[in-house]
Order: sequence, then C-alpha cells, then structure tokens
Amino acid sequence: MERDRLEHGFRHRDFGQIVLGRRRADFGETGLRSDHLGLSGALFVGGCPKGKTLRGGRSKDVMMPVGPSKLLGLDVAYIEGNRRMVSLIRVDLDLVFPSPDHAIAAIRDVVEAGDLPCMPHLICGDVGPARIRTTSEDGTTTEVYHLEAFIRPHLWVILPRGSAVNCGPNGRSEPRRLLAGVARGINSALLHLGADPAASPFLVRGKNPLSPYLWSAALNNQVWPSLSEWSDWVDTRISPEKLSRQAAEVQSGLDKAPSNVAFTAWQRTAYDLLRAAHSVNDPIYLDAVQPSVDPSALADLLRERMPLADLDRDPAWSDVAAERVWNSVVSHASASWDPSKAEVVRVARGAMRHVTDGMTRKKAQSAAGKRAVAIRADKTLTAMIDAYHTIVADGGSPSQTGVAVKAGVNRRTAIRMWAEVTSGVCKTVSN
Repeated sequence: MERDRLEHGFRHRDFGQIVLGRRRADFGETGLRSDHLGLSGALFVGGCPKGKTLRGGRSKDVMMPVGPSKLLGLDVAYIEGNRRMVSLIRVDLDLVFPSPDHAIAAIRDVVEAGDLPCMPHLICGDVGPARIRTTSEDGTTTEVYHLEAFIRPHLWVILPRGSAVNCGPNGRSEPRRLLAGVARGINSALLHLGADPAASPFLVRGKNPLSPYLWSAALNNQVWPSLSEWSDWVDTRISPEKLSRQAAEVQSGLDKAPSNVAFTAWQRTAYDLLRAAHSVNDPIYLDAVQPSVDPSALADLLRERMPLADLDRDPAWSDVAAERVWNSVVSHASASWDPSKAEVVRVARGAMRHVTDGMTRKKAQSAAGKRAVAIRADKTLTAMIDAYHTIVADGGSPSQTGVAVKAGVNRRTAIRMWAEVTSGVCKTVSN
C-alpha cells in the first residue's frame, strides 16, 4: 500500500462517505503534500507521532488510530500531533473567507502591523461553496454565495527543532504554562479573523495540511521563533476567560459593556446547566466528561440545551452579533469546565416545592436537576418528532441526520433517541 501510494498517488473514491462535512466526488493527487511545503512540511511530519500511535479522522469529532503506516495515515483530513512532546500550535480561524488569498492577505496585515513576529508556518482549509454573511453599520445582514470559498482554515505555528515542550507526566509545568500563554497570545492577535479563544494547545488536533482533501500552503519557511521569542511579541498573560470575552466583543462588533453583560449572564446559564447534568449523572454529560473532558462534546451539549433563541438579549442586536457572543460563551464554558469542582445546583422553588418539601438539601438538589434534564429531554423529543412529520409531509425520507438538522439538535442525540422518536411517531399516527 505504501509503494502504491508513492507510485500512483492518493485516490479518493466516492462511496457516500462524509469528509469535512460533505461528500467528495472521485479525485486523485500525485506525490506527497509534504514535499511541496518545504521545511515546514517536514517539521510538521516530525511533530506527529509514529504510525502505530497516529490518530486522525474525517472530522474533528471522531479521532481514531490511522496507523500502522504513518505515510498513509497522514492523508486524513484531521490529524492529531504528538501530545507528549508538543511542537505544533494550532490556530482555528472560525471564519469563511472569499478565497485563500483573502485569508493570507489578512494574516499578513497582522504581521506587518507588528502584532506577530512572523507569518504562521502552514495554513490549510477546505475550499468549496459557502455563503458569507456580512453586517453593515446599520445592522443590515447580507449573504454572498462563493463557489470556492476558503472555509474555516487552520494555521499551524511550528517550534524549531529541539524545542518541543514535554507535556507528559514528567514534563515541567513552567514550559507548559509558557506554551499555553503563547497560544493565547497568538489567538488574541487574530481574534478579528475569527480565532477560537478556547482552542487548547495541548490537544494538538486540527485540519491536516498534508491531506489531499484540503487546500494548504507554506507561509513561512525561513523564521522559526522559540517560545521565549514568541513571548516577547504576544501577550502571554491574558487569561482564558478574558480572551473569550475579548473574542465576544471583537467578533460580534458590539461595545464592550453590553457584550460583557451578555457574556456573564449566558456563562452563568451554561455553568448551571452543566452542574445540573453533573448532579443527576446525565448520560450525555457523562459521555462528554469520561474518561476525560471532551470540550467538543460538552459544547454540543450546551448548544442543544441553551439555544440562542431561549436566551435574553438586546433586541437591537443582529443575529450574527448575538451568535458570535453565544459561541464564545459555549466554547469557553466547555473548555474550562472541571467536573471535580462542580458545585451542586440550587434547590428548585415554586413548581418543585411539593416535591422537595421534607427532603434533605442534597436530595432536593438532585430532584431539581433531574426535573430540569427531563424537561429539556421532553422538548428535544417533541422537536424531533415534529421534524420527522415535517420531512414526511414534504415527501422526504426521514433519517437520523435529517431529523437532527431539522430539529436543531446534535446528531449524537438523534442517534441515541431514535427509538423514542420512531415510537413517538407511531403513537401520533395511531392517534
């Protein structure tokens, strides 16, 4: 297989598989992408683990072993670098650009302004059809359709040879803190380009610049700052929460005061939901925090249980602005959540008084949490059954993915509750 890959190149065959959120027609690519990316490509290969421990996937949600061949494994769309000896820093630009050239020009402006010491070393992202929303000064939102938009690219900053940070159990805490601080500082300089403030530098997981599924380019093959040199340019002292608040303000275009007020209120709602789920051992929550916290799964849970439509906000805000503050809250809450420090939820009053009267405080808190989870589950099930009926009425064939999209829930939830959905559909039809 390795010999065939080297002689005949990469070949994709369309069997209905979803890669980076969409199906791909048959295509091929000769050679290895790393050969065209210069020293940056070679160092990126070195920053990934050996084939037998290399992990990747077609999307960021599911990372699985792709070995034993590292050469073949490096073709996947998403890759996970070496998490024990970290030499790669990923920056996630959660923005759709009209083209790769637009993205590169915007990053170069940041460097020329002196906010970064040099260009990131690699850039990669999906090129395909997408709608780009813009909001004018009067709050009017418009959408422009681009056939070859550059969709949510990832940047990779590579540390020089011999400078990898030991993030294993025997690694020192000071280099790890410096690595995290530099990553936050780089993200802070790129917030206006959609940089994700909650991206963890220790997961080393992102879009793969070596993959034939992505457009990629080497932006810098000459300058390789060390962590200490990066720290001379970027703000390493900014805290994760302050960075998330800055992201909410910058990316939404709102003034600082109203953005912070909404951030604080919505963050409190997010933590209350997570505490409630923690207190009742909610199965979806447990899947997201065991054996370790999965921020992506927690973010899915929060998006489903605290939808933007249910939150109080200034009616003068545009949907785009509110959504960007909401995304910052969800990302920060899911990334910062620590189950071991979860506080108990407050005892429900009023509607729950007849249930909680006479109970100990601990049992009353548990009952309140179970009630909150049950109410949300009932609403989710009702929404999915309604979506099922709507798809049928429109002449379609309901699927788990289709119902999830129509109901506005996560696909994992649709899969888990599918038996209840189909049972509920049968009941409504028989009635």
